[in-house]
Amino acid sequence: DMDLVHEIADTGYVMRQGGRLELHGSIMELFFDHDLSEFNLAPPTVVGLIKDLRARGFDLKPTLDAAEFEERLLERLSVLGYRL
Repeated sequence: DMDLVHEIADTGYVMRQGGRLELHGSIMELFFDHDLSEFNLAPPTVVGLIKDLRARGFDLKPTLDAAEFEERLLERLSVLGYRL
């Protein structure tokens, strides 16, 4: 479950079928600096949301924690003048 990876590991490795090591690094680096879809891996929900928002020009600091994401999103919306 990709939504739980950050809770059990600090470092990750991505291998191709056949066992060839392709990527390794911190969980944050792997999810935010690489497109893991070529390895048939979907990012955690929070990562997908942050990447989608960034693609639309909405700058959010990366996080893997859903509660932290919510806090950052609400803070950013408040700065932009949205009343919640």
